[in-house]
Amino acid sequence: MRLLFALLSLSLMFGTVQAQDLELESSKQALELSRLNQEKDIQWIHMTPTLSASPEGRAASAEYHMRKEMGLIPTGKGSQFVIGETRNFAVLNIKESQTETVEFTLMAEHSFFNVWVESSQLASNGGNVTDADIAAMVTAAGVQTPSGSVNPNKGIVENDEAVFGPPSDVDGSGKMDILLHDIKDFYDPANNNFGAVAGFFSPADLSSNSNQADIIHLDTMPGMYLQDGSPVSQANLHLTLAHEYEHLIMQANKGSEATFVSEGQAEWAEVVNGYSPRTVSYINSAIDRAASLLSWDNGPPYGGPASQDYQRAGLWSNYLADRLGTDLAGEISRTSGNGYGTYASLLTKNGFPLSLLEDYVQGFHVANLINDGSSVANFGYTTPSRQSLRAKSIPTTNGESAVGSTDSGVMNSGSVRYFAWENVGSFSLDLDAGSTSQRADLKPILIFDDVDSGRSFAEVDPGGEGVVRTGNFSNVYLVIPHVDLSTTATVGYNFTASWETFTAPKQFEDITYDDGIVEHTGTGSITIIGIPVSGESFLAIDDKFANRFETPPGSAISEISLSLLFMDVFQSTNSTTRDFRLSVWNEIDGVPGDVVMSEVFEYNAGIDAPNLAFMTIDMAPWQNELSQAAGPLFVGFENAGTDNNYIYFALSHTALTTSPSYMFNSFGSQTQRWAHFDNITSDGNPAFDGLVLPIRVRVDLNAGSTDLADGIEFPETIVLDQNYPNPFNPSTTIQFELPNSSDVELEVFDLLGRKVATLIQGVLQAGSHEAMFDATELGSGLYVYTLRAGDNRMTRTMTLIK
Repeated sequence: MRLLFALLSLSLMFGTVQAQDLELESSKQALELSRLNQEKDIQWIHMTPTLSASPEGRAASAEYHMRKEMGLIPTGKGSQFVIGETRNFAVLNIKESQTETVEFTLMAEHSFFNVWVESSQLASNGGNVTDADIAAMVTAAGVQTPSGSVNPNKGIVENDEAVFGPPSDVDGSGKMDILLHDIKDFYDPANNNFGAVAGFFSPADLSSNSNQADIIHLDTMPGMYLQDGSPVSQANLHLTLAHEYEHLIMQANKGSEATFVSEGQAEWAEVVNGYSPRTVSYINSAIDRAASLLSWDNGPPYGGPASQDYQRAGLWSNYLADRLGTDLAGEISRTSGNGYGTYASLLTKNGFPLSLLEDYVQGFHVANLINDGSSVANFGYTTPSRQSLRAKSIPTTNGESAVGSTDSGVMNSGSVRYFAWENVGSFSLDLDAGSTSQRADLKPILIFDDVDSGRSFAEVDPGGEGVVRTGNFSNVYLVIPHVDLSTTATVGYNFTASWETFTAPKQFEDITYDDGIVEHTGTGSITIIGIPVSGESFLAIDDKFANRFETPPGSAISEISLSLLFMDVFQSTNSTTRDFRLSVWNEIDGVPGDVVMSEVFEYNAGIDAPNLAFMTIDMAPWQNELSQAAGPLFVGFENAGTDNNYIYFALSHTALTTSPSYMFNSFGSQTQRWAHFDNITSDGNPAFDGLVLPIRVRVDLNAGSTDLADGIEFPETIVLDQNYPNPFNPSTTIQFELPNSSDVELEVFDLLGRKVATLIQGVLQAGSHEAMFDATELGSGLYVYTLRAGDNRMTRTMTLIK
C-alpha cells in the first residue's frame, strides 16, 4: 500500500541499496499531488458568530422570539414538498455580502430533516453531488454517528436535539432543512485563496422576510469536492452539521448568548456526536493562558489567529460535561442568562452553590496541567480524546541549581499561571493577593510528587499561612487560577518559594532527543515522512521507525510519548480511525532485534498539523517485560489495521551529533532492513541531517533489572516491581526481590496516609517474592504500596479502577 510519491535513495548501514524508482508517471498522479496540497491548505472560516451578531441576525432572532411568545408559530403544517420537487431559497453570497435566490431540489426526507441540493450541483444536472454523497449525508444526519457518540445508533440531528433541546421549527413543518450548495466564499485555490466556509446557521433564515425555515447551510465545494471536481471526505461537513445545529437550537431556545458560551457548546456538540475535537494548543502558551476565560476575539480572524478562543471555549464545555454529565451540560444551551449568568443560572436552578463554579475553574486549570483524575475527579478529563492533554512550556526551576524563587503578576478573570520545580527537598511557599478584598478571587493549589509517597495536593491561602511540606519531590507544581467569572477586575499576586536540597535518588528520568518543533524549510514547507508538502516528497511510511534509547542499568521504561500525523489530516481516506502499533525491541547487532512488547493503540492526542501533539502511554501493563529487558532498547511505531489512514511523522531538530533514529525500509536487503538516519541519503547528500523522530520515554530508575556482565544478579538493595496488572480490579500482584534474608513489611496506604492493608510482615529469605493485594472492599483511586526490608525502603503507586 505504498503511495505514489518519489522515494529517496537509501544508503543503508549494511550495504548500499538503490530505492526503486517511483517517480510520477502520469498527469493523473500529478493531479493527485495537486489535490492533496490543495485540500491540506483549506482554511475553514466560521461565519455564524458574525451573522448572529449582525443587525439582520439580531432583528430576525427578535422577530422569531416575539412570534413564539405570541403563539404565531405555525404547527402541524408538515412538509409541502415531495422528493424531486424544486424550491427557491434565499442564500447568502458571503464573498459579495449579498443575498441571492438559488434553486434547490429536495433529494431526501427524514422524520427530522429534509436534504436539499442546489439543483445545478447535482450530478444528474452536470454537477458533482452524487446520490452516494446524499446518502452519506442522510446516514450521518439521521442514522448513525461514530463510536464515542452519545448515541451511535442515532444521527447528528436527533443526538443534538436530545442533548441541547428542541429546535425552532419556525415553519411548523416539524423538520429542519439541510441545504447543500456551493457557498460563495473566498475559496479559490487557483488564485491562492484557501478561505472556505464549511457551513453556517443564519438567524436571518428564521425571518418572514427571508426563508422562514430552520436551515443549516453546508458547503459542497470544498466540503464534498475540490475545485478540480475530485471528491473529499464528508467528515468535516458532518462535524460542521453537529456544530451548527447546536447554534440553531440555542438560538431557538434563548436567543442571544455570549460568543464564548455559544461556541463552546457548539464545539462540544462535535464531541457529543463522536467526532474528534479541535486540537488544543493554547494551553502551551503563557500569553494565551493569561487571557480571561470567557473572553472572545470578535475581529478577524475571529477567535484568535490560531482559534485559541474556540479551543478554550470547547475545552471548557467539554470539562463541564465531564463534571456535570451530558444532560446537565446540555441544559446550558437552553438556560436563561448570558456568559457567566448562564452558568450561574444553571447551578442555581439545579440546587448547586455558586461556589461550585469556582471549584470547576480551579479544576479546569489543574486538569489542563496534570490531567490526573485518579485522586481528585476534578483534576482530569474522562472524555477519551482529552485524556492525553497536558500543558507544556511551563516555567520550571531546577531545584539542584537554586534554593529559592519569586514571582509576581496580574491575573485576568478566569486565567491561570503555572509554575514548576524539579528535584527539590522540603518545600515552602508563601503567596499573597494584591489586595485583601480580592484574595477570594484566587484559588491557588500546590501539587507535590513525593518520590516516596506519591502525589498529594495542598490548597494555598492567599495572604494566609504559607504551605510547608517535608520530603523529596521529583516535581512540585503551583497553579494560580483567578476563579471569579462574575467580574472583569484583575487581581495581583506575588509569591516566594524556598526548598532544601533534594537528597533522595531520582525515581524518574526523561529521555528526549527532539526540540519539540517541527522542521521547517526556508519556504515554509515542513519535513514530513510520507507526504509531499509544498512540492516536496518524502518517504511513504509503510514500514517502521524507531528511536534508540540507552536506559540506565536497573531502570525500566514507564511511559512512552510520541507525536503522529495521519493521512486524514491531509486528504480523504476510507477511515478516520487513527490506529498504530507501538513496539519495543531489544538491540541485536546494533539494530532492533527481538520484540519486548507490541500493542495496537488508537491515537488520542489532538492533531494540529504541522505542530507536534504528543500522546503519552503508560507502560505499566508491560512492566514485567520491560523490567527484564537489559541494555539499549528501541521504541517505534508502524501502521495498524487494514484501513488507508496511514501514519506520517513530522521530524524535529536534535542537538545530538549522531541521530538515535532508525527506519525499517522494504527496499533494503532481506537480511538487514533497518537503516540509521545518519546513513540515509538523497542524491548523495544526507537526507535527515540533524533531524530526529519525536519519540520520548520516561524511565523509572528503580524498576528494571541490573545489567551485569555475568547476567542479571541480585541487586545490592531491594527491588520492588510495579504491580501487575495496573490499573487493576479488584486484585493485583506485587513482586519484589531481596539481596539477603531480612525482616520485611509490605503495606498499602491510601493518599491520605491511612493504612488499608498489610500484605507481608516477617522474616523472608533472599530471592524473589510476591504478594496478592485484594481491593474488593476499597473504592477506585490511587494507592501507595511500601516495602521495608532492614534499612531499605521503596514505594510505588497503583491504580484501582472499578
